[in-house]
Amino acid sequence: MPDEENQQDPEEDEAAKLLKRFPQVPEHSDAPHPPMISVELPPHPQLKKDSSDGMQTNKMAIASTAASSFVTPIIILSVAGWWLDQKFKTNWIAFVGVVLGFIVGVMQLIRITSKLND
Repeated sequence: MPDEENQQDPEEDEAAKLLKRFPQVPEHSDAPHPPMISVELPPHPQLKKDSSDGMQTNKMAIASTAASSFVTPIIILSVAGWWLDQKFKTNWIAFVGVVLGFIVGVMQLIRITSKLND
């Protein structure tokens, strides 16, 4: 039985060590409250909606994507068709990929030009 009395719960032992090392800090009712800071930012400058310069930049950004929107589907679908030709040992899938890429590219080009006309 003396062995049981000497053995304490390890968590209680750790808590006692921590309390000895870091005692509780007493609360002071006289301590001041932290200062409250109020920040007022200046108003955000608004862009003019009737500005023709902003509209022109927007149209130039749309027009700059036209070429890549036309060429990218042709390249991707022709490479995919070539890869399928190599895998299945055929000669016609790459041609179908080029034709489908051209059709998708023309559709994208029409969609972009219709945005420019709006």
